[in-house]
This record gives sequence, structure tokens and C-alpha cells, in this order.
Amino acid sequence: MSRRVHRAFQDLRQRRYVDAYVAWLVAILVVIINVVTTFVTNSDKLTALVMSTIVLLLGIIALATAEIRRDLEDGGPGSPRRVWRFFAGRAELSPVRERIESSSREMYIFGAQLGQIVHDALPLIERRAHEGYKISLALVNPIDSGGQPVPWIADIGVVTGFPNLDETLRANIRHLKLWHLGLQERQRRNVFIRVFRAMPTAAVIIVDPGSADGYVHVEPFLYRFSPAERPSFWIRRIDAPVLYETLLSNYLELWNSAEVISDPPS
Repeated sequence: MSRRVHRAFQDLRQRRYVDAYVAWLVAILVVIINVVTTFVTNSDKLTALVMSTIVLLLGIIALATAEIRRDLEDGGPGSPRRVWRFFAGRAELSPVRERIESSSREMYIFGAQLGQIVHDALPLIERRAHEGYKISLALVNPIDSGGQPVPWIADIGVVTGFPNLDETLRANIRHLKLWHLGLQERQRRNVFIRVFRAMPTAAVIIVDPGSADGYVHVEPFLYRFSPAERPSFWIRRIDAPVLYETLLSNYLELWNSAEVISDPPS
């Protein structure tokens, strides 16, 4: 319900489906006036009940058209909202910041270098963490257990379009460590940072994994495709539960095996 109310406010701010929402409000007002008038004038209550029910149903139908129209618009090619769709590039996606804002409980982000997060979204994460939102960041660790660069890091840099990926990853990890230490205790308890040495094949974002509205965003790493040009797809639990659960299980397994660098204090 809260998600639908949030969507309604977003629609109204963007002046979308105003006619449907106005029809719904008018129906509510007519029902209220009808009920009040019935009791004031001692009119036939059965007739008033029937009329109010009909008006209320018409209002519900009007409100439902907003959902239907949103589905029709969001289901088209290049839509950033229908989460089971294919996206040809990041220009068709809603920004990560918007997804952090719109998700209600929790987010996991697995990425080769998480540049957008490190350079753009940390203030937003601080605010949401203070509100109780949990976010987990998993970066590739470019250093093996012996302190040497992992043998495939240069190749991954070529594939992902970051020839200096080793240096970028080290810098981002250092930055996130220092940033995490500077958070308030309440914020630190809701922000988790880990590193893993498994060779990455995609950037993955898991949004609200415990919710029926949860979804997984998968952006495969393609040879010499810049991040902005990479095609990606979103899988929602409600639409493809088997695939969703498989993705969720595999990436949570990766998370659980990753090295902790900044987890909240116990």
C-alpha cells in the first residue's frame, strides 16, 4: 500500500494520470456528501448505499486506469520501469540514486569498481542509512592473499574499459574504508562493505531481496563496451521466481564468502 501511495505522489508531482486521480477524489467526495446528506435528511438509506457503492466502484475503476496506463507505458521498449525488460544501455535506466531512493528496505551492489557510488551517492547512502535503510557494497579485491595483484585484473580492466582498474579499485576501497569510519554509529550499523577475489562477469544490484517486489539488475561485462553502452536486464521475483531465487542465492553466497572490510560494530 505504501508503495502505491508513493507512486501516486510521484505521478501527481510529474502531472501524470491527473484525470484518473481527480476522478477518484471526486468519487470519494460524492460518496461522503451522499452519506452525510442521507443522515441529515433521513433519506432512504438503502438507496443511498447502492448509489454510494456504484460511485465508489466507478472511482476505483478510474484509479485502476492509472495503474493500467503506467503498465502500458512502462512495458514499452526502452522503459526504465518494467523490471523484467531488457535495456540497451544505461541511458534507458533510472539512475542508481533513484533506485536507492525508491527501494524501501535494502540493497546489495556488486560491481567491478562502483565508481558511481563512490563519487556520487555516498551522501544519499548516509541519509538513508540514518533512516534505517541497509546497503551492502561488494568490490573486486585486486590483491591476492599473498599481497600481489590477482593475475586476471589487467584483463578485466581491458574488458570493462578501465585499463587502470587495479589502481581504481585500490583507491575506491581506501576511500570507502575512510568514509565508513567517519559515519555515525547508527549509519555504520546499516552500511556493509566487503571485497571478493572471484573474477567478476557482471555488475549486479539486488533491490529489496526480502520483498515480494524485489528485483535483480544484471549488467554483463562485454568486451570493450563502455559502462554506458552495456546492455542489461532486470528480473523481478514475481515474474521469474526460479531465476530470481537462483541469482539471489548465488550472489548472496558470493557476499557471504567475501572479505569483511567495513561491517557495522557488534
